[in-house]
Amino acid sequence: MPRRHFGSPFRRREPKPWPANSRQFIKLASTTLQTILAEARGDADKRKLAIDGLVNPTRELLEKHNTAVTEIQGSRLEAYTRLDEQIKAIAASHEKLGPETSRLVSAFRRHRRDLKGRRCTQPYECRAASRSRR
Repeated sequence: MPRRHFGSPFRRREPKPWPANSRQFIKLASTTLQTILAEARGDADKRKLAIDGLVNPTRELLEKHNTAVTEIQGSRLEAYTRLDEQIKAIAASHEKLGPETSRLVSAFRRHRRDLKGRRCTQPYECRAASRSRR
């Protein structure tokens, strides 16, 4: 029986096939990686669009709400300014009315004193005097 010599299992392999195999492996790995990255980008874009679809209506609603609040705040400030001016005007007229009222009361009392014991020549004055006595 002839002896076959298969060689040592630890013998170095020929250097030619490895560079070709490694180039193919790198090319395949690169292609696979590019495919996975493209799918990941597509998934990320889809997720971003889905999130934007959910968030945009809320964002728009908040912007409308913010605009409305700003307008209401402006209206409120204007109203308070007008109220403040009206209150100041009322206070000023009240200050003017106080002395004027006092003068009118004094004049009415003097007139009433003057009318006591006199005969009425004008019916209106007599009626006014008799009403104030009641």
